[in-house]
Amino acid sequence: MTREQTGTARGMALDKAAGQPGVQVIARAGAILRRIAENPAGLSLGDLARDLGLAKSTVQRIVGALAQEQLLIPPSTRAGARIGAGIVKLAAAADFDVVRSLRPQVLWLAEETGETVDVSILDGGSAVFVDQIPGRHRLRAVSAIGERFPLTNTAPGIMLLALSDPKTATQCLSRSLIEHPKAAIDDLEAFWKTVATARRQGYAIDEEQHAEGICAVGIGLLDPLGRPVAISIPVPASRFLKAKHAVLKTIMSLRDTLSGTFTRS
Repeated sequence: MTREQTGTARGMALDKAAGQPGVQVIARAGAILRRIAENPAGLSLGDLARDLGLAKSTVQRIVGALAQEQLLIPPSTRAGARIGAGIVKLAAAADFDVVRSLRPQVLWLAEETGETVDVSILDGGSAVFVDQIPGRHRLRAVSAIGERFPLTNTAPGIMLLALSDPKTATQCLSRSLIEHPKAAIDDLEAFWKTVATARRQGYAIDEEQHAEGICAVGIGLLDPLGRPVAISIPVPASRFLKAKHAVLKTIMSLRDTLSGTFTRS
């Protein structure tokens, strides 16, 4: 069966399952979201219409509505439609599994180190924060949940790439360079060596590569569905040199003891 035939069959199935017009729109919106979630690098309106057997005008109208609610990032001339930050916020509000599963460990890590602890997931070309415990120091690094960070020069971003399969990692890196043009890389081969080193040693370190005055240590885990998750500790550069060894030792001990819900890389 060709891609077009598969899309037509899917479109007929959506219409049959939906029945009433209002329900039909919801079913189509759900199908679009699922299809884009399966392709984190993004899909064009034409790809979505073909894959789902829907008219391009219908897809454009639904994608536009989803983008207004921040559930999707709309397609542009340089990138396809991608999952938006609104999905992350809804997931957090619904007690997102990653947040619930890791919250006790994240709280312990924040208590042990006194520093801020972040949990990130991979979304297109970004590491997106889905949970954070602020540190207890007066000078601390804090970012908003749902904020998007480059994959190229952040500890969690590099760990998320390190845990991704080669095809997904390559696609996501390309997206990151588009989404975050200020976080470009000069030497692609050297960058992939950095990712390979992070995968081998189990952690990544950002020493003010992303933001002046902020350093970070990050580890990576795979959830039960094989999706990469990063836990990172940002530390003001003024005390990073002194705190680096203890922070790294503590976060690696967490990595070594996590089992059951998550699988170590």
